[in-house]
Amino acid sequence: MPLIPPLDRNRQTPLYEQIYRYLRAQIENGALKSEEALPSRRMMAALCGVSTTTVWNAYEQLAAEGYIAAKPKSGTYVEGPERNFTPVTETGEAPPEENKPPPVRYDCRFGRIDESAFPHKLWHAHQQAALRLPEVLQRGDPQGELFLRREICGILNRLRGVEADPSAVIIGAGLEWLILALLPLFPETARFGMEDPGYTPYRKLLDAYGRKTLTVPSGSGAERLYDLQPDILYLQPSHRFPLGGVLPAKKRQELLQWAGKTGGIILEDDYDSELRYRGLPIQPLQSMDRDGRVVYLGSFSGSFSPALRIGYMILPPGLEERRRHTGHPSCPVSVPDQLALASFIQEGRLERHIARMRTLYRRRRERLLELFKRLEPDVTAEDDGAGLFLRLSLAIPEERALTLALEAGVRLTGISQFYEGTGEKTRVLFGYGGLSDDCLPEVTGLLARAWA
Repeated sequence: MPLIPPLDRNRQTPLYEQIYRYLRAQIENGALKSEEALPSRRMMAALCGVSTTTVWNAYEQLAAEGYIAAKPKSGTYVEGPERNFTPVTETGEAPPEENKPPPVRYDCRFGRIDESAFPHKLWHAHQQAALRLPEVLQRGDPQGELFLRREICGILNRLRGVEADPSAVIIGAGLEWLILALLPLFPETARFGMEDPGYTPYRKLLDAYGRKTLTVPSGSGAERLYDLQPDILYLQPSHRFPLGGVLPAKKRQELLQWAGKTGGIILEDDYDSELRYRGLPIQPLQSMDRDGRVVYLGSFSGSFSPALRIGYMILPPGLEERRRHTGHPSCPVSVPDQLALASFIQEGRLERHIARMRTLYRRRRERLLELFKRLEPDVTAEDDGAGLFLRLSLAIPEERALTLALEAGVRLTGISQFYEGTGEKTRVLFGYGGLSDDCLPEVTGLLARAWA
């Protein structure tokens, strides 16, 4: 089977795009059959001699276009051209070319980063160096490698003012895994307060594991919490999703007082905190906490790469003591990746990379705000000075806007899906992290014509 892409490193086409185009061609011409398993990202990276990030980007593009799909605890499989790419009419004939949906030219969903700015060679060098370290192929520390936990404490102290001991840090494969790792520390009857609107996948995750979730209106103060009586409250106070903005200082103090009085726990997701473009960094709740009621959660998805799948949490003393007695799942992140990231931080590479990306994204954001200004009053871009997406207020319903944008070749994210009940119907998220600066006039022009 012709599975290994023939990569040409002398071409200007990125390696991830070469892999994506090759596999897409193999699926479309039938060489890769429906339901056929693809190699894991790590195995494909080894076969091609590239980083797992490169393969992850290729697989993500194939998945976004419906060529492949990941099955939990199983692997990645071909979806099959008969379902996705050659639809037929009732007569068995292929539909006219003009009826086929146009390909997605610009993926403007939130959560994507600029792949061209990723330090591929430098990161690869750190990965190779990590593989030569003693004990690198052993099982590793169940809590996460001490080297990385120390470096995380150091960079958080420098960038966010967070004070923590490495013994209180837990490394995990993203925030979903970390939230699940917290569950044994709380009784099964514990109630989780989830903001509405908010990041709904976490609510669904807790529901799937049989945990009770309560709907807390976004931005609520302590009075609402005394009424609802959650035991644990999940928040993104430094950059609220999807509405944006910062939780005011007064409400922050109220929430900490609520936690101190009631014995509640606050899960602080310090979402996009390093990608702030105006003013000083926002003080995290963890550094304001005097009663040991805050669990601090973070990752390297926005500042470095979502493909790395390395997140961390810092437990307050009470929960850290409880963890010693109850235990937790062993760290699922590979030891070489942990050691590579630790040395990357130790040498100051990550902080310099974050500074460069902050400058790049700030310029891109300012340019987009100028371009969207020309679309007013039909389209209004809301700017909260942080993150990798803009909120667009529209003169047409969200569902219609998303359909028209997709027909024009632009994929966006609707806000209504992040509401527990009936929510916004006229706003969408425009993610610009994965775009290039050169394409900004074109993509905004496509949206202007689509929504005219």
